[in-house]
Amino acid sequence: MTNLNSVLNQLQQERNRLASQLERLGNALSALTGASNTRRGRAISASGRARIAAAQRARWAKAKGQKVVAITARKTRTMSLSARRRIAAAQRARWAKVEEGPKEGLASAFLARKTIHLLSAGQHPAPRHLHTSA
Repeated sequence: MTNLNSVLNQLQQERNRLASQLERLGNALSALTGASNTRRGRAISASGRARIAAAQRARWAKAKGQKVVAITARKTRTMSLSARRRIAAAQRARWAKVEEGPKEGLASAFLARKTIHLLSAGQHPAPRHLHTSA
């Protein structure tokens, strides 16, 4: 019985040694082949894969001289007429603000009033860069 136990222990030790050796060989192979690179590429949606597969089937059918099945185009999103009009109105409002100019501050309002007063009196105002803010 002790003889059987010693044989069993020797077999288990041999199995462990071979397992570790196989693991080292696997690591060496993965290092050589670059299998350890776990970085994945971009994911493709199911519809994208379907389009690629349909295109490949069409190429094969054309090469074999068979009937080529048309590939359906992507569905495009359409905007409702009211949504387009709301966007256009908002854009027109934005451009109206730009054309209107910057909002009048106290200093620029003062300079504008002074310029109007001088013009109505027949005098020419000094260039803007000579005005001092009050």
